[in-house]
Amino acid sequence: METQNVNDYMSKIRLCSMQELREIARKLELKSNGKREELARLIVSFLLTPEGRNEAYRKLDLNFANSFYDQIKTSNRLPEKFRCICEGGSGATIECTRCKFHQHTSCMGRNTLISPYECPTCQLYQMQPLDEVVEFYILPNSVPRDFIHGTQCERNFTFLQSQLDKIHSAKGALQIQARCLRIDGIGYTHQWPKVGCLIVNGRTAMEFRGPEHSNAKARKDEPLNLTTLFVPGKNSVNLLRVADTESFFWALVLIKKRSDDHFIKEVCSKPGLSVEQGKAFLIKKLNSGDSDIQSRSVKLSIKCPFTMTLMEIPVRGTKCDHLQCFNLDPFVRLQKSSKVNRWRCPICKGLAFDLIVDKFMAEIVEHARVLNDPHSVELMSDGTYRIISFEEYLESINKKEEESGKAENEAKKKRKTEKDDSINLNELMPAPVQIQKNNGNPQVVDLIDLD
Repeated sequence: METQNVNDYMSKIRLCSMQELREIARKLELKSNGKREELARLIVSFLLTPEGRNEAYRKLDLNFANSFYDQIKTSNRLPEKFRCICEGGSGATIECTRCKFHQHTSCMGRNTLISPYECPTCQLYQMQPLDEVVEFYILPNSVPRDFIHGTQCERNFTFLQSQLDKIHSAKGALQIQARCLRIDGIGYTHQWPKVGCLIVNGRTAMEFRGPEHSNAKARKDEPLNLTTLFVPGKNSVNLLRVADTESFFWALVLIKKRSDDHFIKEVCSKPGLSVEQGKAFLIKKLNSGDSDIQSRSVKLSIKCPFTMTLMEIPVRGTKCDHLQCFNLDPFVRLQKSSKVNRWRCPICKGLAFDLIVDKFMAEIVEHARVLNDPHSVELMSDGTYRIISFEEYLESINKKEEESGKAENEAKKKRKTEKDDSINLNELMPAPVQIQKNNGNPQVVDLIDLD
């Protein structure tokens, strides 16, 4: 509990310069040497004790003491379930829709615009479904950006020999990964600072460099496997960044590798969307007044968008709001080779980490499988359906082309008729009067008496 309190009230102390910290420590008769973070933590730990409170009001500047303890009163009003990338403190919060923990809106910045909003911890849990997060060694924390020449974020933790033995004996199935995300209002995309490095136990694990010129391709960042760099006992991880104004958070996690087959079986083992629920979803969509869907029926492909064969296991992302499904197996297997748009729905391009089997669509596909050359399905607003063969599909295409051709010919005829019926103003204008020259005499125009 004491450690948590220290973390909650570090923000005020961090505003002090190193000289000010040493002066505070000297006045409180505490050790005044050591690193900035250690000194700040020592001061806060002492100020949170009853003795420290008395000493603060007796020996320190009154404004500083009042400000520090007012911060404690304010921070006590934070929600009970609070977990942010900062070290604590007061301020407005936002609730994660998944874990129900709160974070500061000021810390989350543009990420508060993500709908539904999910916190950094939940984002890291989901963003690599084939790399299942088993444990957090370092919880998501911000990468500060208040140093002039470089910003560093060092974290320390301890490994037992038995922990490392278990990880190494898994032969790659367990990995210790460093992950970093930019707070950009999009979320779930791995990105390291443009320029900087990650240092583990004093050794550079990875150096980050920006593009050499403006036309260079964007860097494709990945989580870093740091498994072999840790030792039994105390370990340190230091993230250093330079010349980057963006906001980031990072974490150190233990992940378990999942095979494609294991993940596919896991998706299929979930309850999914039952036939009745699938029909209800269809009826709701067709009667919702959605401008993209006809009110009476809609035609959907039952072919896999990746292989163009009949779907085997039709799925959608749990956040998808469309009727069209895609095929589970090829979608999952493509994620390993894809460097961009990972785990994006091929229909709506939304995030598709959580997948759900549509059993109503699966029933339709099974019905189509016994028919001759099925192509698509027409879904009715009452929940019924009919399979469309490839031949019928071609006939409908040809019919549309014929109707389109007829419409174009009619339009051409109409334009020609309008042109023929149009009045030619040049024809209605009288011929220009011819003015003749008379051997140097003044020009004369003959007038004709119409009477």
